[in-house]
Amino acid sequence: MDAILANVLVAIGMEVVTALGRRVAGATEADSPVAAAIAKVGIQTVDAEVIPALEAWSQSPEFEGCLNALTTGEKDFTAETLIDSFIEAGDLYAGVGTEQLARSALLAFGGALEEALFAADEGLAIHDRHERRRIQGVTDSVGRVERELSEMHSLMKGQSSQPVGGWWQRFDAYEFEEGWIRPKPGAVLSDYDPWDERRFKGPGIYRSFCELSERMRQSSEIVITPKGRMAYELPDEVANDVLDWCQHYGLPGSLLLQVESVVLAPRWSAGGPGWAHLWEGPPPCYPAVTTFWRSSGGWSAGGHTYLFTEGEPDLEHRRRAVPGAVISPADRHESWPRPGVAIRKSIDGELTFERLSDTWSRYFPEVSHDEREDYDYPPPLSEDFWRQYGERVEDFMNSAFHLATALEWVEDGRKNPLDELDHEGKPSRLWCYNTGRTWLQSLTRPVCPVLLRRDDERFESVWASPSLLSSLAMMGFLDITAASDLTRRSS
Repeated sequence: MDAILANVLVAIGMEVVTALGRRVAGATEADSPVAAAIAKVGIQTVDAEVIPALEAWSQSPEFEGCLNALTTGEKDFTAETLIDSFIEAGDLYAGVGTEQLARSALLAFGGALEEALFAADEGLAIHDRHERRRIQGVTDSVGRVERELSEMHSLMKGQSSQPVGGWWQRFDAYEFEEGWIRPKPGAVLSDYDPWDERRFKGPGIYRSFCELSERMRQSSEIVITPKGRMAYELPDEVANDVLDWCQHYGLPGSLLLQVESVVLAPRWSAGGPGWAHLWEGPPPCYPAVTTFWRSSGGWSAGGHTYLFTEGEPDLEHRRRAVPGAVISPADRHESWPRPGVAIRKSIDGELTFERLSDTWSRYFPEVSHDEREDYDYPPPLSEDFWRQYGERVEDFMNSAFHLATALEWVEDGRKNPLDELDHEGKPSRLWCYNTGRTWLQSLTRPVCPVLLRRDDERFESVWASPSLLSSLAMMGFLDITAASDLTRRSS
């Protein structure tokens, strides 16, 4: 659920329907919250078609249907449903930018409606109900997490002290689309622990991944897709095995293995109810920069906001801004974080800062070429992230190849003398061993141990990993250091 739906849920959720009834939906009444919100949007927006569209939509059966859906908590009601309802009932059209305009208009409308509701006669009662439900939601979430941790601790009681953990996510169905491996529309996302597979089934999880590498490399062909791009194509038998592997384990997550932090393009943001009281006249928007960063505890989201204006011209400019719209490069201050990605190359470990369009965007096949730098990418590991994310066949194949080759070369160097020369008198085994060790260390570099407290008040070490690929590499690393007899891959 994205920011639009969240904003409108706050503004026109169950508390509105129960407290204000038909008065809320009565947009034709001059003093109704909906009419006041539309008037406020009219002051802020520079797009003339937005106001007639909001007026038509708010008086339509579709708008009433949205209220009912929010009231009853329909699971199928999404942000896309809300946007489509507004575009259709409001007869909104702005060419290829229609959806973006609708998104921005609904953000502005949600914020304005929230303020109008809190300013109404029953505003305090609405705010009180909203806060009670929010607190109850937090309490329920904490309780659910505690129950899940308790169940996990119960399962781990009496198990070996060898480190386990490293949750990952997978869909129940995947498909090939224009050379990408992606979840099928409507597929269900679930969590699981890859280390359970290793604990109960042995090294099969990473060996099966390595075996796919050889089969893919031997059978893949480069083709031109219907959309005119070059892509790798696999024979049906190999392709089905790849999809079955992903269905069982998920995508390797090769992007998340490399990325340390992400800075998105700055956007205009509307303040909450208290923001308006700081200003004489219409409150301005303020710039907001969203950032994601990785740590041993997972991914976090945050950002920077710039509330203060630089004189009257800047204030008026911010008042005309549309909440949610991308701030043009000309309006960005030099002190703001620059959009881009801090990425550590998987082989040599060098940390560089790239544009969003260099590496990050290529894992989001639905993002158009023109949107790559300014797209509002979802937070890593969120459901929206996984539904938009995809890995190209060659990315999957290269990830498996590097892991398989690293394990083979390191294991060969463990079992055989490194000073032996090949038929050309060169120390090829030493070179292969050093290269394999470098590759394996680069794949395991971001994996780190964290503490897990058990019910018996003892601690257990858990491997935290940013990607499935790193977890697989660490499993192989642990097996090699335990002197396990790894099956050698055919050359």
